[in-house]
Amino acid sequence: MLHTQRVPDMSKLNDNGGARADQGCTLTESAPMLNGRTALVVESEIIIALGIQEVLQSLGAGKVVLARNPADANERLPDWQTTALAIVEIEADKLGLIEFARQLSQSGIAVIGLSTDSVQAQGVPELPDTPILLKPLPDADLAQAIRVRLGQNP
Repeated sequence: MLHTQRVPDMSKLNDNGGARADQGCTLTESAPMLNGRTALVVESEIIIALGIQEVLQSLGAGKVVLARNPADANERLPDWQTTALAIVEIEADKLGLIEFARQLSQSGIAVIGLSTDSVQAQGVPELPDTPILLKPLPDADLAQAIRVRLGQNP
């Protein structure tokens, strides 16, 4: 799913991001943001989860833990207890996902939500500081969101 591709405006990257606003860059050119740290992905669709995993690995994740739902994630807690980033599926009809993302965020973990619901993508009241991205989204957009989010919550 992840291909080395040109990414246009990277103006939100910090100085460690490796690109200036006037240059494009490939996803694999920038400095690894995760620097070997662990990332958690909670996503019910395995194909989407694997695509996210590939993006995270390209950004330097040392370990990516995939879970289908919060219960699955909690069973694997020892594998991601020190996670730097969590990407969590957010759906209005699955309130447990929103609560799980809220708990992660409150514990200091940088969280990004993904949703197919355009209303949810405008923001979730229970997750006021959590960006919610509308899926499907290009790998480059996800990588950019991860860079920005980790810059806000290193």
